[in-house]
Amino acid sequence: MSEWEPLRPDDAALLLRDLDAPWWIAGGWSLDLFLGEELRPHKDLDVAVLRRDQRRVFDALGDWELAVAHDGALTEWKGDELPDGRHGVWGRPRAAARWQLEIVFDDADGDTWRYRRDARVTRALSSLGPAGGPQPPEVTLLYKARDAGHERDWDAVVPRLDEPARVWLADAVALAHPESPYRDRL
Repeated sequence: MSEWEPLRPDDAALLLRDLDAPWWIAGGWSLDLFLGEELRPHKDLDVAVLRRDQRRVFDALGDWELAVAHDGALTEWKGDELPDGRHGVWGRPRAAARWQLEIVFDDADGDTWRYRRDARVTRALSSLGPAGGPQPPEVTLLYKARDAGHERDWDAVVPRLDEPARVWLADAVALAHPESPYRDRL
């Protein structure tokens, strides 16, 4: 049920080229694209899209099997608006046996992106970079700040962040995840 044969970022760009909504390569791949090298093999490919563009994603992937991933279960997604607390949709071509893509839906109000785990953390949507590009590394690290096990990512990326990105990340982690095991790395 949960076997993966993930797309690579270039494959996602081809797949989503006609999506009429901003989207970004997220997760571990976004960090690798920032660094210019692969830190490790990837078990999936995450693509971030704004929650308000859910229907556009569904329409763009109309010939794919799509399933909402929540609490260890997968439920067919028919394109309706996801309820609060659900933000991940897995996708694969209908005939494929393995999942190839995970869409993660992020929140936004107007031109402001909101961290889905703590809406007090915000930034301008324009600061997320061009559609189809990698999510900013500081945003990806914020999602990885809650749980241990991401030391390699933090150690590789934090020294290469510019000062504004590092300050934003430090403030966001202090606000949303004050117990983070990575606070002392900033």
